[in-house]
Amino acid sequence: VKEVAKRPLDDAFYIMLAAWKHLDTNLDLVEAAGLAYSLKGISEANMTTAIVPGWFYNRNGISYWRPDLVETAQLIENLFNEAEVTP
Repeated sequence: VKEVAKRPLDDAFYIMLAAWKHLDTNLDLVEAAGLAYSLKGISEANMTTAIVPGWFYNRNGISYWRPDLVETAQLIENLFNEAEVTP
């Protein structure tokens, strides 16, 4: 993603369009592009990532990630309480 963000906008658009067919999301292409655009000025130093606690779940031969709702709620609370708010 970082490498794509460094490329000219036209290149990044075509790369995203080519990758789009491999993604499964409830966002449409325009929403995803808007989200990516809004994140372009954020540096890695200003990001926090986490893995949603849970376990793998298999139903009818399809694998899913089943979140632990209690631990996920605690994770979200911790992440937002740690965030620094800057004016």
